[in-house]
This record gives sequence, structure tokens and C-alpha cells, in this order.
Amino acid sequence: MISLLKKAINLNLFHSLDVQLAIRLVKDENPLLLLIFSLLSAATRIGHVCLFIDKLQPDYLFFGNHIEISLALWEKSGSPNVDKIYYELKKCNAVYDLHNASIKPLVLSGNKLYFQRMWFDEGLVANFFSNNLIKIIDEERLKITLTRFFEPSNIINWQKIAVALAVTSRIAIISGGPGTGKTTTVARLLATLVALSDKKLIIKLVAPTGKAATRLTKSLNSTLLKLNLSNTEKEIIPYKAQTIHRLLGAQIDNESLRYNEENLLSLDVLIIDEASMISLSIMAKLIKALPDNSHIILLGDSDQLASVEAGAVFHDLCSFSKYGYSYERVKQLSKITNYDLSNFISNNGPEIKDRICLLHTSYRFDTKSQIGLFATAVKQCNMNYINKLLTKSANGAEVTFNHLGSSDQYAQLLFDIVKNYSYYFNMIYINYDPEEILTAFNSYRLLVALREGPYGVMGLNYQLEYVLYHNGIIKYKDHSWYKNYEGRPIMILENDSSLNLFNGDIGIILRDGQRDLKAFFQLSNGITKKISLSRLPKHETTFAMTVHKSQGSEFEHVALVLPPIFSSIISKELIYTAITRAKNQLTIYSDINVLIKGLCTSTERFSGLTERLFY
Repeated sequence: MISLLKKAINLNLFHSLDVQLAIRLVKDENPLLLLIFSLLSAATRIGHVCLFIDKLQPDYLFFGNHIEISLALWEKSGSPNVDKIYYELKKCNAVYDLHNASIKPLVLSGNKLYFQRMWFDEGLVANFFSNNLIKIIDEERLKITLTRFFEPSNIINWQKIAVALAVTSRIAIISGGPGTGKTTTVARLLATLVALSDKKLIIKLVAPTGKAATRLTKSLNSTLLKLNLSNTEKEIIPYKAQTIHRLLGAQIDNESLRYNEENLLSLDVLIIDEASMISLSIMAKLIKALPDNSHIILLGDSDQLASVEAGAVFHDLCSFSKYGYSYERVKQLSKITNYDLSNFISNNGPEIKDRICLLHTSYRFDTKSQIGLFATAVKQCNMNYINKLLTKSANGAEVTFNHLGSSDQYAQLLFDIVKNYSYYFNMIYINYDPEEILTAFNSYRLLVALREGPYGVMGLNYQLEYVLYHNGIIKYKDHSWYKNYEGRPIMILENDSSLNLFNGDIGIILRDGQRDLKAFFQLSNGITKKISLSRLPKHETTFAMTVHKSQGSEFEHVALVLPPIFSSIISKELIYTAITRAKNQLTIYSDINVLIKGLCTSTERFSGLTERLFY
């Protein structure tokens, strides 16, 4: 069995750590348990929370791929049936079921196998979102307050429904696509909460990344200026968001957090933006640090990519929106908002359904916007519209498609990208201010699915630097790929609170006047900060960035590059996330078959959260 597992490592089906962990857990070299524990480790590395035992079959092992080695591994395991698998797991010293009080590294819960930590985290999250959901409020006062911030309308305003729902729930979940007004909803929600409170609320705004926190700060500030707020209300409402790690007091040199179950956060209201990016582990850590009776609101887009780490908490929570609302909830919301919501009454589903609101109307894209229509078609898997859009795309259109696969097409891709980035380089050489250069650079972004290879972050950044240098655009006499140069865009890869820089922040290396090179960043307050290159935390060149890293950002023009050979990382959610980063123009470079297969492939995260919430 070990030799077969090593063969799977060579095929990149397992990591060596997966197999090493399995060997440590299996004392008697049981081939079935070695395979199952390797599978569990591999599953959690790619985002799953658990392994479904009753689904274990050769065609399940590697998503139906590599059937030859799958069959070999399965036969070496004894071609077991489900009963045999459960029998071996229950007698293994590394596994305990729910009736066993001893602490062991693995948990068998029903038909699911977990690492102990993930099982506890999932239970904590499920319990949190299942209990203490009601918030007592003066409904008549809320109704009057809402008239301050919402114009009367005969058509249902889902932003108003979302605010009413959030104010009347200790925990609320608001999901909406691009341009549906999530920031506007947050601003009006904050104003409503402050207006209704008889005390000075402690309100915190957070997002998973520094980039997302910066964007929330900028957009929220401009939206709040449009509201008719008193000076007292303005003093209470926070105008700056921070990262979740900063809120929890993450330490730079270790994984400990200042705030936890023994040292709770001091807050009344916590609003979490871009919640789809939050992993199960981070959600559990956040919940542990929350004081009793705190008011929690999660916002995001449930159709976007899930977190890089294990779990899809926001997506799992939003899945219950399909059950509508209970009769009592509809009665309450209808009374507060003056909207007839009787069509949304349902007796099915768990109580959490009454704490969820989906924003339906897009204010960014009009009914004729190709980007908006494309995003909707991707969500709905409307392949007829997608094929029509892609086959009729042309230069100058809002959405354009370019075939990618041959060397000539790759060269054209590089030419197009260099042309789009040359604009900000020209601004550098005619001495524009750093603020204007950063704004110009951030108007266009190249997004990719992969990190490695010629179509990934590393390969494209290398090739673009090479072309820019040989075209004379990068003007650095002693240039090598390991040195800095004027105009180099960089992404921060590690948090450094002392510099106010966080993972995902993007800056550009420019000359400080006529002197040395410095890294320039735009902070959330609009100020441009320059930092000595020697003080920068870990970073990398970022002409190209992954779609995952782009979450929480928007760009005027987005170029999406997919490799000519399909990869399992390409999915409907990844493509949708890339599409919705674009505000005015989207350019896709891909093999048409790879793109279509990606659009037909949905990301699935294995977990037991929905089951735990339902029962």
C-alpha cells in the first residue's frame, strides 16, 4: 500500500504530508485505514471539512480521475463494503465516535469522518447560528426610523427588508451579487441601529483581508455622507473597517489570538463583510471571542468562491434561503416594512432561514449590461445565453472572448496585457503623483486560475517582466528578475500591523522624488503611504494575481486567463468571481472547451454544517 500511495504522491493526488500523517495514525499498517486517512488529509487541504464514508468507492477517490491507480488502491484495501469500512474505523485507536469521551485525533460522526478540531469547530458554528436568534425590538419605532433612510415604494426594496431583518435578529445573514447595494445596506443598517439605541453602541466593521477592509471603508464613507445623520449619530458610527485577524489581536510571530473565549471582545455590534471568504476555523475563533448578546451581521455573495481554507460557512448558511420565511417572520417583516411578503411563507426548513435576506436588484449593471447578464447566466447555468454572448463578442464590446492555446495566441495575450499596463508606466515617466499612478494601475487587472505554469501567476508575471524589459518599458539598467525596478507592482503576502500592511494589499515601487525607490500604498483613509523596501514584509510581483486573491476588489477592466488544459480548480464559482470583479469591461482568454467545462463544474465543499443546522 505504501508504494501505491507514493505513486499517488508522484501524480500529485496526495501530498507527502497526507501519507506521513496516515502512517503515524495507523499503527498496524492497515491498508484500508492508510488510504482513508490519506484521503481525509488531502480533502481538508483542498477545502473540505470531512470525508463521507458511505461514498467511498474507486470512482470517488480522485473525483473520477486517475481510475487506474484508484482501482489499484481500492483493491489493495480489500475492496471493502461500507460495513467493513465502519468496522475498521470504529476499532481504530485513532478514531472515536460520539459516545467515546476520550480525546483522539479523528472523529466518526454518522457517515462522516473528521479531524477532531474541525468537528469541534463545526459544532461550535452550528450551535451559534442555531441559538439565541431573536432580538426584542420596538417594532413601531423601527418602522418610523426606516422612513428616514428609505423612500416609500410599491415595489419590494430588499435593502429595506435586509435592514429590518438584521435589526430584529441577533444574527443576520445578507447575501447579494455585485452592485446589489450591500454597502448601502450596511450604511443604512448602521444608521438605523444607532438611531434606535438608547446607549452609545460599540460597533466594529471587519473583513477577511486588508484589501477588502480598505474597500469597505472607502465605499462606506462615501455612502454615509449621503445620509441625513445628526452629529451624535456620526460620532458613534465607525468609519473604518479592519481585518478579522486585527480585531482578534493576531500575533505576528505565532498563531495565538489576544481575544478568545477567556478574553472576550468589547463590542455590541459586529458587521462582517465578504463573509464568503471566511473559513470554518476563522469563524469558530471569531465566535469564541464574541460577548453574550452581541449583534452579528454577515454580508457577502454566496455565489462567489469559498474560503481558501476548509469550509464554506457563508454558502452553507445561505443555502437555507430557498425555504423562504416562517409565517410569524413574514407577519413581522410585512408590518415593519409595509411590503406584502406572503408569497415567501414556508413551513419547511430550520429557524436560521428567518435570519437570511438575499438582495435581488443590481444597481451597478443595467438590464442591458453584458457583464451583468453574463454573471446572471453563469449563476443560472444558462448555457444558451453564454454561448450566444461568447460567439458574438467583438473588439469594443463590454465582454470579449479570445481563444487561447497556440503560441501565437499566447504572444497576443502578452501583447494585450502589456498594452493595458503601459498606461500607468507612461504616467510614471512623466512624473504623475503616486496617488494617480496607483489609481491607474488598479483600473486594470489580470486574473488567473493557477499559481504555477505559463498560464499562472508565476509564469505570466515572469513573461510580462521579460517583455516589458525588452520593450524598454521597465527602465532599469541592471535589471534581473530578483531586483526591484520603478513601476514594479507588488502584493503583500504577510500581515504587518506595525506598518498597517496586510495580506493582499497592493502597492507600486516608485522613486521618492528623484531619490531611492520606495513602495507606495493607498491606505483605507485615502492617504498614500511610502515604505522603505528593506521594511517590506514578504511580497511578490503582481501584474497577474489569482482570482482567489482578487476577492473583495473591483476593477474597471478585468482580463481573465484560463489554461488551455482543464484543471480541477476551474469552476463556475471561480469564473463568476472573476466576472464580478469587472465594472465596465471583461476580457476572457481561454480555450472554449475549458471555459464551458468550468462553467458546468460547481465547487462542492464536504461538511456536515447544513445537517447540524437542520436537525
